[in-house]
Amino acid sequence: MPKPLEVRLQRKTRRIIKTSLQWLKRLAHSADEPARAIFVFGSQRSGTRLPMDVLDFSPRMMTYKEGNSHAFDRILLKSNGEIRELLRRSLFPLVAFKPICDSHRAVELLEYFPRSRAIWIFRYYKDAVNSAVRKWKHGRNNLKHIASGNLTAAGWRAGGLTPEKIELVRRFYREEMSSHTAYALMWYLRNHLILDLNLPQREDACLARYEDLVKNPGQHFPRLFKFIACPYEEKYVRGVYNSSVGKDKFPEIPQEITALCESLYQQLDRIYVQSLTEKKTAAPA
Repeated sequence: MPKPLEVRLQRKTRRIIKTSLQWLKRLAHSADEPARAIFVFGSQRSGTRLPMDVLDFSPRMMTYKEGNSHAFDRILLKSNGEIRELLRRSLFPLVAFKPICDSHRAVELLEYFPRSRAIWIFRYYKDAVNSAVRKWKHGRNNLKHIASGNLTAAGWRAGGLTPEKIELVRRFYREEMSSHTAYALMWYLRNHLILDLNLPQREDACLARYEDLVKNPGQHFPRLFKFIACPYEEKYVRGVYNSSVGKDKFPEIPQEITALCESLYQQLDRIYVQSLTEKKTAAPA
């Protein structure tokens, strides 16, 4: 596997080359319409970076992850007006964003930006939670804000929460709860947005299971590229590996929260498997 510095240099070089080519195309042909937006949503540590890295290989695609000042104010997507202007000025026909902290705004963004498409990545909660615990230590405090009704302090984490979900947090929150318990509950809240927003019923949104993308990229990434109407090449997924699946053991957490997460994952899994046999309407080329 390439070293991180080598990967960054390769990515930077690729971007310079494809941006230069797009400039030449723009000089020869004026753009008829703004670029089309592709949004990659999901809960934290669910593998949303992977599809962004793969999409970035396409010469027709520019990608923006959190922290990129062109499209984000730190981790939140800039205003709709600013993103619209970015799309208008883009050299590329497709622009992908990864606003996972704005995942609760998925429907709003899809309806604001014409011809846009959304991909929601979901991952088995145990691996996602283990990854979150390794990276952050403030999971319990985030839930405390929601449980106490201080939704302003909770920020994006309270986005899209129904009164029933807020009451659920109040019922399960404990000062002594473990980080694994806190992040498992947050995984449940953020991924339940898929159902709350009715995304499976939309033709402009699709689900992707992270485990399938890493275990069988040659089968599942072509489906995503077809969904967003972007040409696909096998070389895009040559660097994909599956070592993050089932990497660490998962400690015991309260049975009620385990049941919530298992039930939701199974429900999303059924919807996802069913979607693989259905024909989604692809975005216009």
